[in-house]
Amino acid sequence: TYDPKETDFSGPVQRLVGTYYLEDRVDEYRHALREWQKKAKSLGARKSPPGELLSPVVDFEAIFIPDGTTAVGQVAPMLAYQEVNEVRLLGTNIWNTSGLLRKGERFVEGSIFVDGVFADDSRFKRSAFYRDFHKTFHEEPGLLEAQGYDAGLMIRELIEKGQRTRVGLAENLAELKTFRGSLGTLFMNSSREVERPLVPLTVEKGQIHRWRPPKKAHK
Repeated sequence: TYDPKETDFSGPVQRLVGTYYLEDRVDEYRHALREWQKKAKSLGARKSPPGELLSPVVDFEAIFIPDGTTAVGQVAPMLAYQEVNEVRLLGTNIWNTSGLLRKGERFVEGSIFVDGVFADDSRFKRSAFYRDFHKTFHEEPGLLEAQGYDAGLMIRELIEKGQRTRVGLAENLAELKTFRGSLGTLFMNSSREVERPLVPLTVEKGQIHRWRPPKKAHK
């Protein structure tokens, strides 16, 4: 965790990988210091040891960063600087913007995040919803447009089934379990919130693409 107003992420990253509180790794530090002193003496190098004698403890495969692209653009380079490599960055739909590529640069390559809509997805552009929306408004729809469209579809279907009052609509909405939306099947959970299909995305060669799981090698 870190302060939402944080701009220097060296401390949070060092605490994450065990290089901040040296007292927790005293024996390792003393051993590393002795090894450094031997090398420095034989090479006639500097007399004061560097600040990063301890190697980072990277015992995790991914980091979830529930923050915007500005924070990601600061955290990702600091992870690389602290030698936290081969760790996947995970995020939310607010990463689905060109700002992630601009601020994160090469450090967000391979990151994974999700969104309800991916505008460049060929399947999305082939959908009836996309085609009808673009034909009517002459612009590309996004997640908000899809949500509004699906809400309208729900109400229209109930009205066509004979519901004409607010009470009747509310009762039938409460009984709704699944619904065929603009981009796939929607599910109503126990909290009466709509769960829609998510699109996994990744950064590949400096561009946002739909993420696909790696193919399993055949034995």
